[in-house]
Amino acid sequence: MKIICWNCQGLGPPWTVCTLNELIRLYDPGLVFLSETKCRNRKCEYLKEKYNMYGINVDARGKSGGLILLWRKDVNLVIQSFSSSHIDTSIVSEIGEAGWRFTGIYGQPDAARRGETWQLLKHLSRLSSRSWVCAGDFNEIMCQEEKSGKIMRPWRHIEAFRECMTDCNLTDLGFQGHLFTWCNMREPPKTVNARLDRPVATPDWRLRFPHACVTHLPRRGLDHCPLLLQLEPGPNVDRKGPKKFFRFEAMWSRASDCEDVIRKFWSGGDDSCAGERVWQRLQAVRGGLNDWDKTCFGHVGRRIQELEKKLESKSGEPASGANWAEYRRDKKELEELLNREETM
Repeated sequence: MKIICWNCQGLGPPWTVCTLNELIRLYDPGLVFLSETKCRNRKCEYLKEKYNMYGINVDARGKSGGLILLWRKDVNLVIQSFSSSHIDTSIVSEIGEAGWRFTGIYGQPDAARRGETWQLLKHLSRLSSRSWVCAGDFNEIMCQEEKSGKIMRPWRHIEAFRECMTDCNLTDLGFQGHLFTWCNMREPPKTVNARLDRPVATPDWRLRFPHACVTHLPRRGLDHCPLLLQLEPGPNVDRKGPKKFFRFEAMWSRASDCEDVIRKFWSGGDDSCAGERVWQRLQAVRGGLNDWDKTCFGHVGRRIQELEKKLESKSGEPASGANWAEYRRDKKELEELLNREETM
């Protein structure tokens, strides 16, 4: 099974929805935990229908907060409890097998109230002896090395997080990818990066899933990167996905020369029977439109990959004015391409 956890910072912007679509298409996760959705139940119902999954929503409060948990219909999951900061579940992998727990967490964004999150986790830890994994945006770091920026994190906040993990018998699962999972998206020298998002688990959960691994996926220019928790090793993901059937793209109709391309390739064909001639013309128009698309629009999917890699590589570079200006340009282009891809 794969689990995706992501502080999506609102499910309104098209590029955020595009990213979620891509995550589900690429990884086919059994569970998807989203925090800071900034939406109400109607959005969750839409996502459940779109992805053919079950789900639960915790409404946003005004324009902040909000949680959604989606799970595949073949996952035997029971909701145990939920609040504005968590969704706690019990999962049975196979019939007759002892279950395990997954808790999606969203740490209090207000540092003065962060202790409420630690008290919540301690309370949850006492409710069951089942093996437990807890993942999400804790809004805290475990050491100073997990943050970059001029101002160091007060040690008392770090210590409170670490003490909570010890009391709950939870340990970090490590990760692959860039260290930081969050960026404040401000220009240097005000740029701050931190590892706020992570999965943590009890020793018996780690024994149950000894090959579990965590990947920090590309941020795509957004504030938080999605986390991918794989319980078992699996094959590498092919971003190309299955071969697509030809279809007329909505964005083509907005180009002034689209009709000329269709007329040009429709006018061909030999003297074969009418049915064969129509087939030949359709094939010619299809090929002509595909070639014209690559010339006029570029290969959207390939360019998205290039920009994702470029933005991800810059996430690990020291912040500078020149880097930031280029980063913003690439981010803007990526957003435009993702919006275009959504109409395709």
